[in-house]
Amino acid sequence: MESVRNEQQVFLTLLEDGEEAARERQYERAKQLLSSALEIQPNSVRALRATAALHLAQSQISDARAVFERALLLDPNDPKTLSGMGMCEMMVQHPEEAYRYFVEALTINPYQLVTILQLLECSYKLDRFKDLERVLRAYLFQNSEDLEMKFCLAGCLYKMEQVTEALEILDDILNFNPEHLGSRQLKEIIEQKVAQPATRVDQIPESVQDEKTFIKTKQPLTNEPKSFDEVDLRLDCLEEEKRKRQFEAVKDGCRDLLRHQSAIRGDQIERANLLIAESLLLEGDYSGSNEIYNEVLRSNPKSARAQCGLGAMAANDGQWDKATQHFRYAHEVFPDYDVPLAGLGLCCLQRQDNDSAWNYFSRSLKSNPENTRALLGLIEIGYSLNRLPEVEKALKTYLDYHPADLNFLYSLAGCLFAQNRLNEAACELEKISLLDPEHGKARELIEMIDNRKGQKTGSQGLRT
Repeated sequence: MESVRNEQQVFLTLLEDGEEAARERQYERAKQLLSSALEIQPNSVRALRATAALHLAQSQISDARAVFERALLLDPNDPKTLSGMGMCEMMVQHPEEAYRYFVEALTINPYQLVTILQLLECSYKLDRFKDLERVLRAYLFQNSEDLEMKFCLAGCLYKMEQVTEALEILDDILNFNPEHLGSRQLKEIIEQKVAQPATRVDQIPESVQDEKTFIKTKQPLTNEPKSFDEVDLRLDCLEEEKRKRQFEAVKDGCRDLLRHQSAIRGDQIERANLLIAESLLLEGDYSGSNEIYNEVLRSNPKSARAQCGLGAMAANDGQWDKATQHFRYAHEVFPDYDVPLAGLGLCCLQRQDNDSAWNYFSRSLKSNPENTRALLGLIEIGYSLNRLPEVEKALKTYLDYHPADLNFLYSLAGCLFAQNRLNEAACELEKISLLDPEHGKARELIEMIDNRKGQKTGSQGLRT
């Protein structure tokens, strides 16, 4: 009996360490630990599920599917395994099959938020909303204060043309949070649709400029821009390409879309042009980007994104007053837009107005925790303002989205070191060492930690 208990404890330790290693993206270590766990208990659904998820994280779809199927044979009613099968189907562009798995998983456990979000994506791809409506209502019955899920239900009802109830839900959200940007804009769309019955159900007015607001109501990407939602999703992909600095791919993709201008909306044409302008700017072609920004503003003087582009160009030239004007105008158009907030923070920083800069950077990160310009600004002045706990919180929030960003992992380690939390700083540096053993700055900071610990030990020895 004792040996059985010991074996069970070893199994659990291997399994939990494997799951933790997978979360930390230490894939080889996770694979070894989970394999060892399965040697002890080959029929553990949890271990099989973790192994399949590990394959999925590395885009090894066929391997993931095989392990998920094995887990389903052992427990056909495990909702997490069913959801995993659905993810496999989505990754190979089989939304019909994925839909079946997600619905089955949520029938068993209707409160799995991740699976609900997966069904949400799948439903928009298939233009099928009855199951989504049922699932969202069941979830909200137990989580009535979840505004984002309420917003999703409003969007679902809107797609089903149940506009009266959709408006009631949006009003409920806005009564609780008047600044909920998505609800304000979706309400505007519905009211315009009601006022103009001939308008397409999915037509979004050109006055709506915030391209992130309707991310929850997009449909699948295809080779040709056959529907408005497909174009939005293609533009989302090009945004990601820009973030990865693949500027030629961004420009080519946008120009391809612009060749189909008769099939896309005015705000999508504007967004494609702005992506080209931003790519040119990041490549150093100021003349080309300036021309596009001004062309966009001639057709839409309230384009906050174009104003931010001109503000960035002015800041790059050291014209800080001009940059402030552009960022301030963009901020007036969209008060919650993170980019002009970060730009205004940068302008304040140049004037050595650190308190105002901190305020702008903080507001920018509240709108978008992934705004690296605002985060860098917060780090820069956080030390002088003695606000390191807030810098630490902002860094950890960003790293929740990008856990393998070595630069900001190092910044977090430095922030913890400055607060004399040496063991925590060392833990962050260990993550860097696993990903990049030759990271010079991390090695230097490890030495500083060791020296400080040694000094502390030495001073304690003198006192004794």
